[in-house]
Amino acid sequence: MDQAIRAVGALRLADAGSISIGPMWVVRAARFNFGIGGLQQVGVSIPAAGSPYVWSDNAGKLFPQIYRELAKLEQEGYGRSRGNLAVALRAFMATYDRWPLGQDSQLLDSITALEALLGTETEISFKLAFRVATLLAESDAKPAELLELMKDFYDTRSKIVHGGGAKGKTSAPAGED
Repeated sequence: MDQAIRAVGALRLADAGSISIGPMWVVRAARFNFGIGGLQQVGVSIPAAGSPYVWSDNAGKLFPQIYRELAKLEQEGYGRSRGNLAVALRAFMATYDRWPLGQDSQLLDSITALEALLGTETEISFKLAFRVATLLAESDAKPAELLELMKDFYDTRSKIVHGGGAKGKTSAPAGED
């Protein structure tokens, strides 16, 4: 099961789209046979929603390395990594796995993942927005746009956490939940 979860995580990190594990059945000998058979079967999956995952050449190139790195982290631990990589990966995976799926939970998990990787204790909203904008900007003109977008996401996250709703620039238009 660990290998399947690691493979799904590597696919999620390799390319865009939603991918999850379907029903997995464990079949084993039953401890007590009451005359109805000697096997016990158990299976469950979390329903998935989101954009389709389409295998790409890029995912094919990135997947093996990401899979190996995740396995290495599981074996050696996260101690020398920047930030809190264990929390960041768990929060990132929760954006796909949490049920029931909700945009507010996905936003909270996404911001938590970013905070775990890049955050500090003081002026977190600006520092996080600045760091993400700097890392992701495609040109010199884009950081300002990304900075504002990240600040909006963080403000929305704070409203959700402190009792408000996901209203404003970062919420989905009516009817798109």
